[in-house]
Amino acid sequence: MKNIKEILPGIFAGLIFLAGCESEAVRKPPVTESENLNNLLAHAPISWINLNGVKVDTIFVPAEHIYEESLFVDNSLYVSQPTQLKTFSNHLITTDFVPGFVGSGNLVATGRNGIPVRTIGRSGQGPGEYVRPIAVMSNGTHLYIYDDGLKRVNVFDAEFSLVDTFEFTDAVNYKNRMKMNESYMAYQNRTATGLIAIDPDGYLLSVRPLADIDSVIFRAMPRIVPTGMQPGVYNNILISMNSHSEMLTGYLGLPYLFLYRDFQHTNTIVLESVQIDTTNNPSLRPTPPVGSSGVGISGILSHILLHDNSDILISSFRQLHHLKSNPNGGFGHYRTYCLIREDTGEQITTIREIDFFPDDPNRIYALGWGFLYEFRLPE
Repeated sequence: MKNIKEILPGIFAGLIFLAGCESEAVRKPPVTESENLNNLLAHAPISWINLNGVKVDTIFVPAEHIYEESLFVDNSLYVSQPTQLKTFSNHLITTDFVPGFVGSGNLVATGRNGIPVRTIGRSGQGPGEYVRPIAVMSNGTHLYIYDDGLKRVNVFDAEFSLVDTFEFTDAVNYKNRMKMNESYMAYQNRTATGLIAIDPDGYLLSVRPLADIDSVIFRAMPRIVPTGMQPGVYNNILISMNSHSEMLTGYLGLPYLFLYRDFQHTNTIVLESVQIDTTNNPSLRPTPPVGSSGVGISGILSHILLHDNSDILISSFRQLHHLKSNPNGGFGHYRTYCLIREDTGEQITTIREIDFFPDDPNRIYALGWGFLYEFRLPE
């Protein structure tokens, strides 16, 4: 039989652990000046992620994994200012910056080594052509390109041959607001977006099954600033969706993320840090617009990725935060990374888009300003 002195430390440790759990369990959801947002924050269990004082691991990106000069092959095959990135059929699919609302954005397939191998389609209004391609998506077997200029989607096979084109008018005309997996397409709904919304009581997030693209089977994320009021910029969302149809979404400029499993809101993530507290973003209190000027916000979440294993990568304030799911369905902070160019010693401060190939999920491909790069997540 163990001596009581040997047992007591374990008892005390257990009590401390339980006390910590109890403290976390009774913590109340954040309260904002938006009733819709407050209802959403109170709807599911919250994972509180405190980023203050976390250890930052440095990831050095070798020069051979930074694709900059290699993106130019000749005047007919190049990528100059990539804004989109999607892995597909052993290629990295990129779109170039499209000037204004009409222009000829390059659609280019590069190898995994960052060297362009071919263009996809061409500028125009015929089959497989485009005016303003702003979303690159894939269901694994086909490539879907949404053209906001022509309000349609072109579908290509693994050999980049056009196999289908269909009209699509519901998505917002901004990049990174459309995502896809093997079964579904998720996007920000145009009719609920904007200063004066066509559907002021509508939801910002819509999901359609690829097998029945004309039907909407799920809606979420209500407007948090009423139509006709400022700061309407908060009525924009980030979206990420993995192969298991888990979805992660959040409002621009706010430190909250919402996880949906099987189209049910199952968890909310609240990020906490000094940087977030000092952004001086405008209040959510609705105010009438003044003249024709808009209201700007500082981006708290530059990019999000929901991995197939339910890990989450968050680009925020020049760092990449790695969250891991825990057995109770919540999330905890795992690691924080700082990306450094090995050739110049400069920090890579921008992650415009990130993706990975299913056969090598820890190798991450990302877009910076004017270049593409890859790095491996530490084990």
